[in-house]
Amino acid sequence: MFTLKDGSKTNDIRLDRVVFFDDRSREYPIRRMVAVKKLRSYTWRCNIYLDQGREGACVGFGISHELSARPAEVPGLSNAFAREAIYWDAQKIDEWPGGAYPGAEPKYEGTSVLAGVKIAQKKGFFDSYYWGFSLNDLALGVGYRGPAVLGLAWLAGRVDTDAK
Repeated sequence: MFTLKDGSKTNDIRLDRVVFFDDRSREYPIRRMVAVKKLRSYTWRCNIYLDQGREGACVGFGISHELSARPAEVPGLSNAFAREAIYWDAQKIDEWPGGAYPGAEPKYEGTSVLAGVKIAQKKGFFDSYYWGFSLNDLALGVGYRGPAVLGLAWLAGRVDTDAK
């Protein structure tokens, strides 16, 4: 059993996203952006497949896959980039002390998608970011703007889906 930064526990270290909602995010809905860009048909292809393996860092890997996707592909991304440049740096600015990075104290897994997106923006990968608050928002955002990073709750039984 692994303890996450917010005190919650998981049996699978890969499921280390920490749920954190900042009320200020409501001021940046994706719905605001769809009005300023015409809908078009496009494929948001992702040409790399990073391997999170058995480690945590799902936030870093999710954001890195978004960065590698069309229409603005970032070349040369790697597992180390996802873990160290996004995930570890996000842990350093999130709401909780410690992390999985070298020298972190206390040692914990997990971070929020918000912290990961802030790091990607600080590194110059995003000019801005917006939030979807429903399935319709997600469809609008992907249809009008491009790939999305999702933060999902992992519930009991999701790890062994093939067995069911």
